[in-house]
Formats: sequence, C-alpha cells, structure tokens
Amino acid sequence: HRESKCLIHFDTEQGTFHAARCFKRSEQMANIKDVGCYQTYALRTLSYSQRLEFIEWTLQQNKDNGKETGIVFVDGAADLVADVNDLASCNEMVAKLMKLSTTFNCHIMVVMHQNYGSTKLGTGHLGSFLTKKCETEMLLTANEGDDSIIGVKCKRSRNFSFKPFAFTVDKLGFPVVLDDVDVIVPDAPKQNNYQQKMRY
Repeated sequence: HRESKCLIHFDTEQGTFHAARCFKRSEQMANIKDVGCYQTYALRTLSYSQRLEFIEWTLQQNKDNGKETGIVFVDGAADLVADVNDLASCNEMVAKLMKLSTTFNCHIMVVMHQNYGSTKLGTGHLGSFLTKKCETEMLLTANEGDDSIIGVKCKRSRNFSFKPFAFTVDKLGFPVVLDDVDVIVPDAPKQNNYQQKMRY
C-alpha cells in the first residue's frame, strides 16, 4: 500500500465462498500477516444501483475516517448497470466512476468480459463508453492451443504502455508469470490462415 492508502476489492457476481477465496489469495501471495487497509466486499446480493451506491459509500466512509484510498478493483463492471445496451445507465455509471476517481483521488480498475470471438471490450454501449474514457485498456486472452496460458497485452494507454506477458495459474491458484511463451496476438489479422505470434 503506497503511503498506507487503502486497497479496496469489490466482487459483484461470485458467491461468498469463491469471493472469499479470491480475497484471501491476495493476502497469501503477499505472505504478510498485517494487510493494512485491505478491504473486500462481495456484492452479489445487491441490485446494480445498490452496488454503485455502496462503492461510493465505502469510499466516503474511508475519507470520513481519515483513510485515503489508493486503488479500487471492481469485478465486474457489467453488474453496475441495468443493461449493457442502456445508453443512460451506462453513461451514468461511467460518469460516476470518473467522478469517484477524481473526488477521492484514487485509481479505479474494472473488469469487463469481452464478446466471444472478439477483441472488442465488453458488450453493448458499456464496453464502448469504458473504452473511450479509460486511462489504460488491458486485454487478457487464453493462448490458442493451451488455454491454461493467459496472454496479457496493453491494448491502449493514455500514459505508459507495458510489454506483453503471459501467465498461468498453479495448483494453489496463484498466478505465475511465464517466460519465453508463444502467445497468439488476440487482434492479429487472420488472412490466408496466417496467425501472427508475439514472443513473451
């Protein structure tokens, strides 16, 4: 935690057991007993509007208690809107996230699943709004031929990009970065059965 700021993780869809296992994994990977201001919340039982309100309330509570928030993870963004194709709801949600990041001076990272067989972020208007307003867009895709390997690339960034890399998950559920792995570029042109590869 930089400068002892809070790290907050919101899970919107997993059940209690799986959400708790995910939250605990971060502590296990860090291998520390004092996790500081690491706050985790499972919001599956709330409505989409209640989830967004709860996120704002949590940030405000921290501020009122003299705690600064450094980064917020929201998995996933689609559960914060009534419909991913509802213009008003999607626009309102993205505007709210932008406002929260400014008001509380924190970074907000959201997870959004992409359409099957496409590299376009998410579905409907929500994916388009998030793409237009985000600082950095990262794309995670399963490696062709071995879906236990996940490729990560910086699709676009307003600031600094990063080199592509790949990882897998070990028996404990921990991610392990891999070296020297061929990963199919997700948005590579496929003409005449040609598949561009990137070396990781």
